[in-house]
Amino acid sequence: MVARSARLFDPVTARGVARTALAIYLRRFIVLAGLAVAVFAVFALIEAFAGEHLGEAVRSGRWLDAGVLVVVSGLWLLGSTVYVGICDRIVEAEFAHRPITAVQVVRGLPYGRLVPLEVLSTMVVAAGLALLLLPGLVVFTLTCLAAPLVMMEGLGVVPALRRSATLAWPHFWLVVGLVTVPITLEHELLALLEALTHLPFAVLAVVHVLALSLVVAPLLLAEVVLAYELVARDISEAGDDGTRRGHRDVSDSDAGSQRAHLGAR
Repeated sequence: MVARSARLFDPVTARGVARTALAIYLRRFIVLAGLAVAVFAVFALIEAFAGEHLGEAVRSGRWLDAGVLVVVSGLWLLGSTVYVGICDRIVEAEFAHRPITAVQVVRGLPYGRLVPLEVLSTMVVAAGLALLLLPGLVVFTLTCLAAPLVMMEGLGVVPALRRSATLAWPHFWLVVGLVTVPITLEHELLALLEALTHLPFAVLAVVHVLALSLVVAPLLLAEVVLAYELVARDISEAGDDGTRRGHRDVSDSDAGSQRAHLGAR
C-alpha cells in the first residue's frame, strides 16, 4: 500500500533509515510510546515471569518446564508484531502529513494475519535456531520484514514471508545491521541483566516494559521505515506504477518534502 520514490534514500543506507525513524519517533513520541507501553506491558510481565523461573528450571534439571518457559518468554514477539502494524499506520500518517490518534492507529489492524504470521515465523526461526544459532539468525533476517509487508501490501502470511526474503536478500547486511543485531543484542543484554542481578519480579517487569517501550519500539519503527524504502526501491527498479500490489501511493514531491521536513528536525 506504499509507493515512495527510491530517490529518498538512493542507495538505501542504515544512516538514512535510522535518521528518518528517529525523526518520526520524536515527532510522534506520545502516541508511539503510549501504545508501546499498552501493547508490551502484558507481554513484559509474561517474559519477566518466564525469565525469573527459567534459570531455576534449568539448574534443577526440569527440562520440560524449561522448554515451556522458553516458549512463553518468546510470546513478547506477538506484541512486537502488533506494534509493527501500529508503526506502519504512524509512518503512513507521517508521510501523508496528517495527524492520527491512538484509537485510529489500532482500529482495523489486520490482527487475523499479523498474529498467525508471528506464530509461523517464530516456528521457522526456532527451527533454524534448533540447527545452530547462525541459521536461526539468517532466517530471522530474511523474514523480519514480513509484518510490515502485511500492512503495506495487504499480503497473506506465506506470501509476506516470501516477499520479505525477496526484499531482504539483496540487502542482507543492511537488514542485519538495522534489525537483527540490535534486537538480538537488546534481548541478550536483558537476559544477562536478569542472570547477574536477580532482580525482584516487580522491578524486572518494569525493566522489561521500559526496554520494550524505549529500545525495541524505535527499532521496530526503523524496521518499518526500512521496509518502506526497500519496497519503494523495488517498485522503482521494476518500473512499476505503484498499483500492482495495492501500495499506498505518495507522490515524489510529497515524499521529497517529507524527507526534508524530517531531516530538519
